[in-house]
Amino acid sequence: MMMKETQSEKNLYSEVFKLIGMFPSNFLLLDQTGVILETDRETAEKIGLKKKDLVGKKIQDMDILSSEGKTALRGQEKAEKAKMHIDIRGKEEKPLRFETSGEFFEIGARKMRLFIFKDSDPVKTLEAAFYKELVENTISAISKAVELKDPYTFGHGIRVAEIAESIGDRLELSEDKRLLLRFSGKLHDIGKLAIPVEILTKPFGTRSGLEIKLLQDHVNRSYEILKDINFPFPLAEVVYQHHERLDGSGYPRGLQGGEILIESQIVAVSDVLDAITTHRPYRVARGVKEAWQELVVDGKKKYDQKIVEIALDIIKETKKDLFKV
Repeated sequence: MMMKETQSEKNLYSEVFKLIGMFPSNFLLLDQTGVILETDRETAEKIGLKKKDLVGKKIQDMDILSSEGKTALRGQEKAEKAKMHIDIRGKEEKPLRFETSGEFFEIGARKMRLFIFKDSDPVKTLEAAFYKELVENTISAISKAVELKDPYTFGHGIRVAEIAESIGDRLELSEDKRLLLRFSGKLHDIGKLAIPVEILTKPFGTRSGLEIKLLQDHVNRSYEILKDINFPFPLAEVVYQHHERLDGSGYPRGLQGGEILIESQIVAVSDVLDAITTHRPYRVARGVKEAWQELVVDGKKKYDQKIVEIALDIIKETKKDLFKV
């Protein structure tokens, strides 16, 4: 017999259900007895009911669950870590299959299991939602921490992320690749946390050869920080490569051509472009001539020119004052 829930537990469940309700996938959240704790309106519509007709009901007692699904749920308490699926009768002839990784999670006194609609867009799964909603906030915080250490580049990571994602959008890259570009842009300088602040804050052109080498080492530090984090895409490698150049003149590994990931090439152009077109305490923002010189004239062999063309178009649209003749 389940103990009566306290008001604080009810408030906690309410907040959890609101958070889960933000997930962009079709889902069913069930407790260990089969009671539907939360779902989304689109799932209810696919079943042919309203959300209020589902939430709070025990799914085994409804005629929407297949007999196989009832059997599976009947044994779910004994198979907490087993992957499983349930088929739900929809308003169309084809049954709706919902899958779970098998793990229960506990909130307060309740144990719950989340079932995701199998035909949902794979980018819009629970994992993608987690990264978009929670990890993105953490990444933004880390990006700001880097910029607080290097005040000359405050806001740089966010701007690089915005430019890179816009380039990805215009290249019609997939949603997960655009998400990768956003994260890479924000974190491309995370290794600077390991660089002495007195080197970071020196104006461009005043560092010694040794100091330049130490500064360049931030890409290695970035890779070491990120490589063991289980992202669903090669974030560490993209960040690692963002100072590589197509002609092999970049660092740290001297990669060239097709050895460099397209996401790294996009972040590289975005990084350079923002550095040129943003004000710094020791100089004003430079304009179209400098950007063109660096990326097209001097950089014809270093940067993918299709990416450069798109990036310059984006800057022309967002920083029109820099492109006055």
